[in-house]
Amino acid sequence: MPADDRAHAADTVGSVLRALRRQRQLTAAQAAEQLGWSAAKISRVETAVSGIRTPDLRLLLDLYEADQQTRAKVQLLIEAAAAESDSSAVAIPFAYEKYIGLEGRATRMALYGAIVIPGLLQVPEYASALVRATPENEEEYADERLRARFSRQLVFTRSVRLDVVIDEAVLRRSIGDDNVMRLQMRRILEFMARPATTVQVLPLSVGAHPGLGGPFAILEFDDGRTPTTVFCDGLTGGVIRTDPKEVERYQKAFAALQELALDSAKSAKMINSVP
Repeated sequence: MPADDRAHAADTVGSVLRALRRQRQLTAAQAAEQLGWSAAKISRVETAVSGIRTPDLRLLLDLYEADQQTRAKVQLLIEAAAAESDSSAVAIPFAYEKYIGLEGRATRMALYGAIVIPGLLQVPEYASALVRATPENEEEYADERLRARFSRQLVFTRSVRLDVVIDEAVLRRSIGDDNVMRLQMRRILEFMARPATTVQVLPLSVGAHPGLGGPFAILEFDDGRTPTTVFCDGLTGGVIRTDPKEVERYQKAFAALQELALDSAKSAKMINSVP
């Protein structure tokens, strides 16, 4: 099942559960209280930010007094998506796939590149060197991972606000050969000229700072239902966070990084000096 189809299935499940809750005249907070959950968990499921385990699904359907036809429909959607995604799960981890879907709908993105250039800014040569530097022999998944990475850049065919902070260490880390790095630096400079975009470099001279925990992305939406979402990348797919208090911490950290980073002119000068 293609990524878009799996995302659609998750959206459909969320929509059905939201409709059932409203039929019972329950708010998300009221439903969560009856189940001993948080309202944020209800929201994550209904907006398809996260999946739902079968035991939790049964609890929700029981609470909403869903009929057998509805139960069967929801269960089939979940099982079909899970079964057909098994073949690509190793190549594209679920959390990363979910993030790609959210990224495609975001209206503002704040990206902190602590280790490598953020994927949305990568040129093919740079991305290829990264994808093929996996600890296991996963060459058979390389092409699929690269296709997923570059399909993400379609977000720039629409209006989206992009703010990026890149650690200076990322610029100094050679990925591929010198030509690859030159192409990559040129690509970043092109982004800096794009409307509604800022790219700043966080110099090594700053020392300790709020981004030492690793790379992250903050996605904001204007659809009125999807919560501001944080994605923390990782070797096995990363973590999606929507808890308001956690999101606020990342927002404050990013704002602090922007304050500590070089301005656009000085950032461009540093980027031009690489390699």
